[in-house]
Amino acid sequence: MSLSLHDHQLRIVDLETALAALVQTFAATHPANTFAVSQAALALRAKGAKGAAGLLEGGASQAAYRR
Repeated sequence: MSLSLHDHQLRIVDLETALAALVQTFAATHPANTFAVSQAALALRAKGAKGAAGLLEGGASQAAYRR
């Protein structure tokens, strides 16, 4: 069964939403976790993965995807 472009977009939105919820839950449990998430985002940026870093930092899933 093949997926349409719309189906792929819905799946991506679901994954972004799930990731954001996990990051928020992880970061909220302990202050050191917030620091760990920000360090992970910095490491991703250093590797050139700006979109992934933006997802960890929050708000990127609401913005248009620009590359």
